[in-house]
Amino acid sequence: MKRKTYAMDSIEISLEDVRKEYNKKQVIEGLSFRFLAGSKTAVIAPSGAGKTTLLRIILGLEQPDG
Repeated sequence: MKRKTYAMDSIEISLEDVRKEYNKKQVIEGLSFRFLAGSKTAVIAPSGAGKTTLLRIILGLEQPDG
């Protein structure tokens, strides 16, 4: 099986005004930021703050509401 490899120092991710809600509860509201190519970023927040939802949106596993 062939595996794809990606040069992590060449990937840049930008998010602008990302919103997500579940059952009328706002999980992510108006989030904007940029992951710069080659940088290391930690997402730190309390339980239930939307960290996993944010990563699922970045990976394309979920769609943001706005």
